[in-house]
Amino acid sequence: MTENGVSAQQLSMEFLQLLPDPALTLIIVLGTLIGIWSFQAIRIVLGSRGLTEALGEFVAMIGQGRLEAAYASLTPAYKGRVPFKEFKRVLQRTGLRQYLRSRPGKPDLQGDRVVLPVTLSLRNGQSQDLTVTFLREGKGWKIDDFDVAVFDR
Repeated sequence: MTENGVSAQQLSMEFLQLLPDPALTLIIVLGTLIGIWSFQAIRIVLGSRGLTEALGEFVAMIGQGRLEAAYASLTPAYKGRVPFKEFKRVLQRTGLRQYLRSRPGKPDLQGDRVVLPVTLSLRNGQSQDLTVTFLREGKGWKIDDFDVAVFDR
């Protein structure tokens, strides 16, 4: 009993009555989590629209030996960092010219920039993992960088 003459059991019962129904609480929490997850999924899908097409065109040009066209499709910033001769050397060293198909991973959206992990299947049966950085230009995407460090042998 407290000083007011109220028992601890009565206090705990009154406190429990203030809490919402546990089932309702669970529904609200799950609904909120599903809403957040849905928002993120929609954001990723809408934000990355066109990435796989840009990647497919780029690696297809490389696979077809159209290296000048592939190089021209890169951002001006990339071309400023990597001259065409070095670009050709990188492609020679990496085996990307043997491209058969690509399997993109989950894109990491960073404003107008997207980092996309990709696994490339090559004609020789091997696969290569690379990370491609895209930059939004207008309504499309251009490749701003691709991680060649994983290819160094």
